[in-house]
Amino acid sequence: MLFDCAQLALFAAAILTAGRGAGQRISAAFFVACAFILAWYAPGIPLARGLRAFVADVSLMLAITIAFSSEKGMPLRDRLLRILSVPASMRAARVPATWSLRVAGQIIFDLILAGIALLVLLRSRHFAGITPSIERLAAGVVLLYAGAQFIFDFARFCFLATGWSMDSLHRTPIAARSLAEFWSQRWNRYVSAWLHRFVYLPLARTRHPRLGIFCAFLVSGVLHGWPILVAIGWFGALTTSLFFMVQGAFVLVEYRLRIHTWPAPIARAWTMTALLTTSPLFIDPGLKVFGL
Repeated sequence: MLFDCAQLALFAAAILTAGRGAGQRISAAFFVACAFILAWYAPGIPLARGLRAFVADVSLMLAITIAFSSEKGMPLRDRLLRILSVPASMRAARVPATWSLRVAGQIIFDLILAGIALLVLLRSRHFAGITPSIERLAAGVVLLYAGAQFIFDFARFCFLATGWSMDSLHRTPIAARSLAEFWSQRWNRYVSAWLHRFVYLPLARTRHPRLGIFCAFLVSGVLHGWPILVAIGWFGALTTSLFFMVQGAFVLVEYRLRIHTWPAPIARAWTMTALLTTSPLFIDPGLKVFGL
């Protein structure tokens, strides 16, 4: 508990001290570095260690967002809103406070879906063979989606109750007609917007858009691999990072294949096949972090 509180304190310090000034950026960098060091050396079960490492990731991303903001001075309220409002198109807007029954229903659905996936995972881990492995993979994918959606929907419910709106985290991922569309427009739009702004655009503006695409996936792989590294070790971190680098390579191949000209059913089949066949690289380490 002491290490968890310390990590949250470092997270808050990084967000509150970040700014456009050199001193502010140095202070924020110091607190972010301390968050990464604490995550690496703090004891605990794999899940606790992975969560601390994840908090360090988030503190880095938000500190960079605030440090490179166009605003010279950012009030405390706006700093807190940046935690859930990375891209400009998705920033929280003021609305009448309300208890949304629709969002509450979505939260319940997320929990039910996650619960079913968890039961399947607990059942399949006692068996060997192809069928249990497929069940484990499918349940892992569902648990990942439902878990991420639950966290977002719960935050969205709380925001609405206090008079702030939020746009959706995902946008019908299964409808993606390419991996590029899946990652840039439909899946975890907060992280994709951050990578687009701070990794892809700087390289694209120097006329290296393809390098920008690959580097965005590389950085994503490092950010996702870090909590896995802290939690369960190098092999899991490498496979997690490899998953995102493979996705980046596939996206570059898509441009060569002109996938946007393909019939929609074939394009969607390609997208889901590419995601599912490579997903064990990402899903298996994640399940091990949770002891599944």
